[in-house]
Amino acid sequence: MPARKDGKWGIIDRNGEVVIDFRFERLRIFGNGLFVALYGELYGLVDINGEWITEAVYERFFRPHSPSHLIAAQKDGKVGYLDENGNVVIGFRFAGLEGRAGIHAGLFTFSDGRATVLLPRDGTTFLPISAQQLLALGTEVRIADTIYEWAVINESGDIIPTEQYDRIFPYRDGIAFAARDNRWFMLDIEGKEYPLPPEFVFSEVMVVRSDDGRILRAYFDREQRTGYFRVRD
Repeated sequence: MPARKDGKWGIIDRNGEVVIDFRFERLRIFGNGLFVALYGELYGLVDINGEWITEAVYERFFRPHSPSHLIAAQKDGKVGYLDENGNVVIGFRFAGLEGRAGIHAGLFTFSDGRATVLLPRDGTTFLPISAQQLLALGTEVRIADTIYEWAVINESGDIIPTEQYDRIFPYRDGIAFAARDNRWFMLDIEGKEYPLPPEFVFSEVMVVRSDDGRILRAYFDREQRTGYFRVRD
C-alpha cells in the first residue's frame, strides 16, 4: 500500500516492509499492479518494482470501474489510450478534463470493449471540459448547446454509430444508459437503443444487477423512488 515518509511516497507490504523506496512526490494505486506517480507537475505509471512503465508526461489517468487492458490517459487536454506496457494504442483525440488531478475513476474508460468519450464538434477549437460542465450535461445543460458531442468507441478507436444523446453513461456488463430529449434508453454493445418506460427519468443512475444479469434496479428522480425492470433475452 502507498505510504509516506519524510515528505516522499513509497509502497509497503502488509508487514510494513518497503516494496518501493520513498522517492515519489505522490503515489496512488491504479490497479493491475500499477501505480500513478507524480514527477514534477505531471504523472506517469510505475510497476510494483518502482520502475516507470510510462514517462511522467500525463495530466491524469482514468481508473476503470471494471478490468480492462486499455488505460485511459490525458495529455495536453486530450484523452487517449495506452496498453499495460505504456504504449499508445489509440491516439489523443478525445476531449479531456481541465486541469491536472492524477486519477479520476470511471470516466472515458473501457468496459466490454467500449468506452464513452467526448469529441469536439466539427469546426470548433479543441478545448477540454471542466468537471462542473461534465456533471451538468444531461441535466441543466444540453450537449447540443456545447462544443462537444458524445461518442462510443471500440478498442481500435473506431466510432460506434449512435444517435445524438444529451448524456451517455459508461458501459458496464454490455449495457450503457443514454438520455435524449428527457427520455432514457439502454444501449447494447453495438449502440442499438432500447427505450425505457417514461417514468424512468434519471437524475442519477445507480444500477444493480442480479447474478445472471437479468434484473436491473435503477434510481430515478420522481420522488427519489427506486424502480426495477427485467432485461429481455
